[in-house]
Amino acid sequence: AYTGAPPIFLAPQGGAVTAPVGSRLQVALSGGAGGVPQLLTPAGSTPFAAADATSFTAEALLAQAGRLAVTRNGGDLAQWLLTVQADAPPSVAFAAPPDKAARGLGIRLPWRAEDDWGLAGLRAELHLAARPDAPPLVLDLPLPPGSPKQARGAASPDLSAHPWAGLEVRAQLLARDGAGQEGVSEVAILTLPERSFNHAVAKQVIAIRKALSRDPT
Repeated sequence: AYTGAPPIFLAPQGGAVTAPVGSRLQVALSGGAGGVPQLLTPAGSTPFAAADATSFTAEALLAQAGRLAVTRNGGDLAQWLLTVQADAPPSVAFAAPPDKAARGLGIRLPWRAEDDWGLAGLRAELHLAARPDAPPLVLDLPLPPGSPKQARGAASPDLSAHPWAGLEVRAQLLARDGAGQEGVSEVAILTLPERSFNHAVAKQVIAIRKALSRDPT
């Protein structure tokens, strides 16, 4: 399901087939006589389930390459040579170094990402440089519709009201594909924009807030 690709139909006379890893093989057998047929895959043997007196079905997950066969009474009724396509994790990177937005108090996060079957999610995680073990600030970034295989964009969140405003953070992008695999970008360092205050009391309050963010104890 993670591929979004249409079903692959195997030729009854056998042959070669290529399928994405994790595909579900479904086989239906009708007619003939004898014992319960078996479905052989690289992972082992699976007996068919009887749908009625002469019809049988079987299913198996395909995780590795090798021989597929339907056998009955010790003989092959059909066989295929399976090649499995590995699912690569997505790749993601900053398209340009993150920086303060050209206008306002936002930050600009230019990104690009791709996946062999399609992107399912994208987010940015910001870690406070002074406290790298603190829970990160997570920003979900929108993707174009339709699980694109390649995409790029730029997010401009305004974090000037966040307690970390004015402090240095380490930013990282994480892309997810339909199979749940994640790709991670390099780390970029930036200082979150902050509001300017002229009142002496406000400046002291901001200084205390920054100190608490750096060291809550």
